[in-house]
Amino acid sequence: MNPQVLEAFRADGKRLRSLRNKALQTIHTTLPKRQRVELLVQWHVDGAPLCLRLILSWNRRTKRFCYFLTNLPSKGYPIHVICRAYKWRWQVELLFKEWQSYANLHAFDTEEGVSQVLIYSPV
Repeated sequence: MNPQVLEAFRADGKRLRSLRNKALQTIHTTLPKRQRVELLVQWHVDGAPLCLRLILSWNRRTKRFCYFLTNLPSKGYPIHVICRAYKWRWQVELLFKEWQSYANLHAFDTEEGVSQVLIYSPV
């Protein structure tokens, strides 16, 4: 998956014009690591464009980017809110995993009626 970058912004709001209209893989090594970056990216799916926000956050421990993909608007959901929500979701996932292993919950069928916390907004 190599989307086209339509727009790029740093966490402080500064537009990164040098990253516009390029494939993500070609600019990946030039992305800033000191701040998070928001990219408006586009794929072509079945001949129609699919535009989403791709948030990149550098992980100093693993020395790799974390990617957060969402269709939530940037006006109501800035970069730090998206990153925090994903962090909370991961904590919930770890809690469920711990409950399953220590309480033998994996023996129960939990597929029906279980909702997931997703950062998603209907289009």
